[in-house]
Amino acid sequence: MKIYERRLQEISGSILVTLPKKWADQFKLKKGSTVEISETEKKLLQISPKIENTHEKSREVIEFDKNFIRRFFRLYLSGTDEIVITKQKPFELSEKQVIQKSLDCFMNVQIIEDHPQKIVIQNFDIHDLSINQCLRRMYFLTKNMFNGILGMAEDIDTIDTSLHKFYFLLVRLIRKDLDEGHYIEKKMQLIRYLDYRMVSEKIERVGDILKKLAKENKNKQVIEQLKYVEKLYESAFNTFIKEDFEDAISLWNKRDDFGKKYKNPNPDVEEIHNFAIQISKFVR
Repeated sequence: MKIYERRLQEISGSILVTLPKKWADQFKLKKGSTVEISETEKKLLQISPKIENTHEKSREVIEFDKNFIRRFFRLYLSGTDEIVITKQKPFELSEKQVIQKSLDCFMNVQIIEDHPQKIVIQNFDIHDLSINQCLRRMYFLTKNMFNGILGMAEDIDTIDTSLHKFYFLLVRLIRKDLDEGHYIEKKMQLIRYLDYRMVSEKIERVGDILKKLAKENKNKQVIEQLKYVEKLYESAFNTFIKEDFEDAISLWNKRDDFGKKYKNPNPDVEEIHNFAIQISKFVR
């Protein structure tokens, strides 16, 4: 924790203290800005900027070329409200299909205008979903993928598509909180945001591996290994959500058990095992 030292000043009978310029600049505070001062149980004062829920609609234009999806992805994560894709010549049907297929990878986006040389996409904001809810949804989607591989009827490809959508949405929500300072009102440590980001990436990778395994022939030993790893994966996720440090240590101490139990493990299943162990490491 960084500590600033200031001398108190008195003006017209009021006690004043200046704010560190670097801190004020970080939250774009200036003359007339509002800050909130709260008193803790220990009679300490905490100063935080007041988060104004004002939002100006943003609109960006990108050219349709081989890199358009990369530019779109960047604007999506930054929370741009409307993204316009333009082309000097009229769009061909195949090009429109490419755009639509690309949009299917993202949550809460929709084409609202379709012109011969311009396509307008609305990036809808989702207020009802939290970062925690997105991560939980990603986890349960991978659990459904486990079920599909282990014999229950599940559409793995459809689940995988949903998994990627929630991943992109989670990343966008994290960026939004950090950019707009919502972590202050949510009283959430910045390191926790980083942990959510890293764990979501591990879960997405688990989904990729499960999708690959679903298309392969699996013998009895691979199925047995998957069942073992699924339980470990579930335990690791629960320790992260509950922030249970002692359970996380217990899982970490069992990291070599898989290799001892299975002398020739399936490489893909072993990678899922490693991701599960890594998730437990993000419990601090």
